[in-house]
This record gives sequence, structure tokens and C-alpha cells, in this order.
Amino acid sequence: MTSGNSGNSALTGIQGMAWGQPRIDSVVPNVLPLLGGSVTINGSGFLPGATVQAGLTNLTGVTVNASGTQITATVPALTVGLFGITVTNNNASLLTVTVPGLLTIIL
Repeated sequence: MTSGNSGNSALTGIQGMAWGQPRIDSVVPNVLPLLGGSVTINGSGFLPGATVQAGLTNLTGVTVNASGTQITATVPALTVGLFGITVTNNNASLLTVTVPGLLTIIL
């Protein structure tokens, strides 16, 4: 008898890392002022050299941790609104994930 989701979660994580398919679980903090700031993106399948965008704006200082589960980056100044977060792994297949409305910019 299997243990249910724990086996599936492990398999999903392994597949994500093997193929470089990124997955975004959360952005912390998810609210920033107009001037931007630092964020941490939690998920899986992130590869070194990944790029990150908020809407159509590139984040800077993107760093992927060794296990590929966390990205730290700096959000530049943006306008007020909701922004999707996009992570693109810069491997041969350029696998991308976008989650709309993960980041809110306020006055």
C-alpha cells in the first residue's frame, strides 16, 4: 500500500528538476511599494541562470538556491497594480511558468 500524496509529490519534484519545468508556489512579500524591493519566490524546478519577470519587467539580481526551490530577486520601480510573476529556465527548452496576480504594487 502506498502512502498517498507523499509519493506523488516526490515524483513530481523529481520530474520537475529532471526536465527543468519550474513551478511557483508563492512570492514573499507579495505586496511592495512603488519603488520595488526584494522578493523570494518559492517553488521547485528553478535552474541556475533562470530569469524572472513581474509583468513585462525583468527582475534583477536573480539568484537560485542550490536545491532549485527558491529564487531571490529585486523588483524595480513599477506602477500601482497586480503583476504576474514569470520564471523562465534558461536551459535548452526555455521552460516557463507564469502565475498571474502574485505581486501587488501599492502607493
